[in-house]
Formats: sequence, structure tokens, C-alpha cells
Amino acid sequence: MKASQDFITVEDSGRSDVPAGDSGMWDFREPADFTGKVEELSRFVEHLQVVGAGAVDRTRKQAGTAAAKLSVVDHRLA
Repeated sequence: MKASQDFITVEDSGRSDVPAGDSGMWDFREPADFTGKVEELSRFVEHLQVVGAGAVDRTRKQAGTAAAKLSVVDHRLA
């Protein structure tokens, strides 16, 4: 989250305050720094996607296991 706070500042009214809008005025170092921060943010978002997918997969398996156990209990009571 720190990476996104370091360089993304978007106003509610639009994207005029985003650092990329001033990229034409950057010196040699600033584009490299900005690109590095974007790459860091990209890796962080990709990590969150993997974590989220793992959580969805785990909860689906748990729900399936719980449903199977409930089915066995219901079958025994019938």
C-alpha cells in the first residue's frame, strides 16, 4: 500500500494531478524512479490477486467439504 501512496495522487475531479501528467518535464532520473514505483505496485497487486485466488479456492473447498459432511449426516437421519 505504501507504494501506491508514494506516487499516486488522484483528485476526485479527474486525473490532472497524477504524476504521469507532468512526465514531459521530468529529468533523466524521474522517469526511472516512477517506472520502478509502478513496477513495485504491479508486483504488489499481482501478489494480492494470488492471495485472493487462494482464499477463494480454500473457501470453496471448505464449503464443499461442509456440504458433503452435512449430506452424510442428513442421509443417516433419513
